[in-house]
Amino acid sequence: MQIYIPQELNVATSVEFYKETLDRIKIKEPEIVVFRFEKLKFIEPAGMVTLTNLIELIDAEYPEISIRYTFPDGYKTDPFNRAFKAIDFLDDCLFFEKVMGEKIHPGSNERRTTNGLEKLNAKSFNQQYIDHTIQWLKLNVGLKTKSFSFLGTALSEIFNNIIDHSGSPNGGCAFAQHYPSKNQINLCIADSGMGIATRMKTRFTVDHQGNDLVSDADFINFATHKKVSTKTTPKNRGMGLNTLLHIIDNNKGSLQILSNEGSLRYNNGKKRLRDIDGYYKGTLIQISFRTDTLEEEEEEELLW
Repeated sequence: MQIYIPQELNVATSVEFYKETLDRIKIKEPEIVVFRFEKLKFIEPAGMVTLTNLIELIDAEYPEISIRYTFPDGYKTDPFNRAFKAIDFLDDCLFFEKVMGEKIHPGSNERRTTNGLEKLNAKSFNQQYIDHTIQWLKLNVGLKTKSFSFLGTALSEIFNNIIDHSGSPNGGCAFAQHYPSKNQINLCIADSGMGIATRMKTRFTVDHQGNDLVSDADFINFATHKKVSTKTTPKNRGMGLNTLLHIIDNNKGSLQILSNEGSLRYNNGKKRLRDIDGYYKGTLIQISFRTDTLEEEEEEELLW
C-alpha cells in the first residue's frame, strides 16, 4: 500500500490524513505500507507529531505490516536541492532517527529554531524533556519566571494523562518550532489513544451548571475547566489544560485541541468549539506562544 504524505501537513490537513490512512489499512490489511515523501513541501509541528504517532501506531497495532519509506529521485545524491527542504527539515528534527533508527544524512543536526522531536514513553515520565523544553522556551518567549514554573506543571499533567489513561500503545510525542518571522513558537503534544473526549465520557454527562455534554467539542471544553479530571491518578488535579489557558492569556498566544470528532480553539480570552470533518484518534494539543509580548509586572493570577 502506498501512502502519499500530503503537500502540506499541518493542523488543517492532519485529521483527514490520519483518519484516511488508518481506514485504508483497516480495510485492506496490507503486508507492506510505504510512506512516500515525494509530494511533501511543508510540515508544521502538528503534522510532525501526527505523522510520528501514525507510524508508531501502525507498528504497534499491526506488527505483521512492514513499514517502508521512499524519497524523491535524486534526494540522497543532491542533499542541497531546495526542492527537498521539507525532507531535510524532517531529518534535522530527528524524525527519521526516531522512526527509522537512523538519519538519512549523517551530518544532519538539530536546528536552533526547533526543539527536536521527542517520543513520550507510555510507561515512564519525561521530566527531562519538560525541563529541556522550558529552558528552550525561556530563550524565546516573553513570560515571567513564575509562569514558566506553572507551564512546567501543566505539561507534567498533560504527560501524566498520556501515560496514565490515554490508552495509547506507543505513548505519544512532542515537537516545537520557532517561527522568527511570525514572532511565534508552536509546541505540539499528541497521542494516539482514546482521546480526551472519549475519556471524559466515561465519567461525565453534564457540566458544573448541569448542562448536558453532547458533542466531543463539549467534552473537550469541559476538560479545560478548573479542577476537572477523570482522577485516574492522584498526580493529576485537573489543572493542566486550565493552567494553559491562563498562560495563553498572559502571553497573548493561542491554544488548539483536536480529539476524536471535536475541536477547541482558544485565543483573546474566547473559545471556539466545533465538530471536525473526520476523526482524530487520540488528542493533539497545539500551544502557540508569542515571542514579541512580555507580561506586565503584576500579581501572578495562576494560583489554585
